[in-house]
Amino acid sequence: MPPKRKAVWDNLAKKMSAKRTANTAPGHKAAGKTKGPIPNEIIVQRLASEPDNKQVYKPIQPREFVSFDYEEMTLLNLKKACATHFKVPHSTCDVLVTNKGPSCTNINQIQHRKDKVYLVRFAVVQDVDDDDNDDIQDDDHQEESSWSPGLTNLSSPLPSIQMQSQQQKVYPKSISIDERMKAGKLVKPKPMTKVTLEIEEFCMGSRQWQLGQNITVMLEDEKFSSGGFRDAFMATETGSPAKRKWVLKKYNDSSVKTIEETLSLTVKAHARKQVQMHSVASAIATKFSLNAPVEFGQSFSYNKIFYTKLNEVPATLEEFVEGRFAKHINNNGGFVEPAADCGYRVKTIFEKAQALVHFSYMCSGEVMMLLDIQGSDYNLYDPRLPQRNNLMRRMNGIFAVEIFHHLQLTTSFCSTNATGIVIC
Repeated sequence: MPPKRKAVWDNLAKKMSAKRTANTAPGHKAAGKTKGPIPNEIIVQRLASEPDNKQVYKPIQPREFVSFDYEEMTLLNLKKACATHFKVPHSTCDVLVTNKGPSCTNINQIQHRKDKVYLVRFAVVQDVDDDDNDDIQDDDHQEESSWSPGLTNLSSPLPSIQMQSQQQKVYPKSISIDERMKAGKLVKPKPMTKVTLEIEEFCMGSRQWQLGQNITVMLEDEKFSSGGFRDAFMATETGSPAKRKWVLKKYNDSSVKTIEETLSLTVKAHARKQVQMHSVASAIATKFSLNAPVEFGQSFSYNKIFYTKLNEVPATLEEFVEGRFAKHINNNGGFVEPAADCGYRVKTIFEKAQALVHFSYMCSGEVMMLLDIQGSDYNLYDPRLPQRNNLMRRMNGIFAVEIFHHLQLTTSFCSTNATGIVIC
C-alpha cells in the first residue's frame, strides 16, 4: 500500500478508536456523552414509576444486565437500550440521578457510582403507539430537538402532559403530597336509608288519582335543599338499571301549623294540591309547545311528580332535574332580569318564559296564571298557579294583564291574533 494511502487509513483507524473510547483532547468536554470505554452491557435498576409518600422511588425488581449496542454513550441511547430491554416506548424512559431524583437531562449528570448501576423508571402513559420505538431520529441533537421525559422534571409527581407527536400521549394528573395525605383519612359515605314508596299519580284527563307501581330508593338522611314549607332529599332508585334520581320533598315541622291554621288545609290535602298544580302546569306547557310556530324553537316541559308517604307522613316525589338552577318569573308575576353579559340562549329562554306566562293566562280564560317559572334550561319544576282573585292580591291590586303588557313576546307569540299559537 502506498505510504500516503496507508497514512490516511491509519489516521481513520485512530479516529474510530478515539470515538469508541471517547479519548477527547485535554480540557475538552463532549456534551451529552461519557468518557471512557463504551460497555457492551450496562447494569440497570428499574424503579417504581411514582414516588412513595417519602418521595422515594423504590425498586420494583432486581437489577438486570441490559445490552448496549450503540457506538456512543448518550442519554438517548441509554433510554433506547432500556426501552428495548423492558419492551416499552423509549419516550417513557426516565433516568434518575438518585432514587430521590432529579431526572437527568444530560448523560454527564449521572453520578459515577462505584457499582455502575443506572437508575431507570418508566412513566405511565396512555394511547402510546406500539411502533413508538421505531419512531426515532438517529441524530446527535435528538435529545435537544425532540420531547423527552428528561426535559421535564419527571422525578417529581408526574404532571399532566400532552406529547407533541402524531398521536397525543396523555399523562395522568399529578397528585400533591397534601392530597395523598388526605386520601388516607376516612371519608364516611352519606347516610342513606332504603325505603319503598307507594306512589299515586294525578291524571288530568279523568281528574282522578291512579295508584302507580311502588318505587324502591336509597334515600339520603340529610336534606340538600329547603323551601318555605318543605325540605328536599335526594333519592336514587335501586330497581332501575339507569339508577334514576328522584327528589323527595317532605313538610318541615314549622309548616304544618301554617298549613292547618292559615290555609285551613291538612298536610295531605296540601301535598295532593301540589301534585295537581304541577300536572296542570305540565299540561299548559305541553299545549304551549304544540301550538307554538316552528320558528319558536325548543319549548318548556315539567318533570313527573307523584304523591307518596314517608313513614305515613304525606310527601311528594319528583324526578330530579340536572343542571344549574335559574328563575325567570317570580311567584308574584314579576320577571327576573337576566345578567347583562348573558348569552343569546339565556335571553331566549327568559323571553320564552314570559310568553308561557301570558299564554297560561289567556288559555285559561283569564282565570289563572302560571308563575314561578324556574328550573334548569327548558326543564321546569315547582310552579305556582294562583287564580284571578289571588293574582290581584299577590300583585298588590294591579290587574295581571297590566303587568304583562310589558312582556316582550306577548304580541309576537301569545296574542289571539298570532299566526302560530291558537288560544282556546
